Amino acid sequence: MVQGMAYEVTVTGRPGPRVLAAVPGFEVLCTESGHTRLRGWIADQAALQGVVRSLGDLGVAIEGLHRVDPPD
Repeated sequence: MVQGMAYEVTVTGRPGPRVLAAVPGFEVLCTESGHTRLRGWIADQAALQGVVRSLGDLGVAIEGLHRVDPPD
């Protein structure tokens, strides 16, 4: 049984190595509009809060956060 949910975090700009290290295993989708979507599995609410806190500590501007349907 898979636990957790897939989430997508939209951030401003292109992430560097420190930002990517804060979200290991996340898919990185850069857009032409200068935003980046970070998509991956998060185990629970505490882990979700940890990801948001880690990105904030790195000075990343979070523009959006939502659950996404996992790929088939």
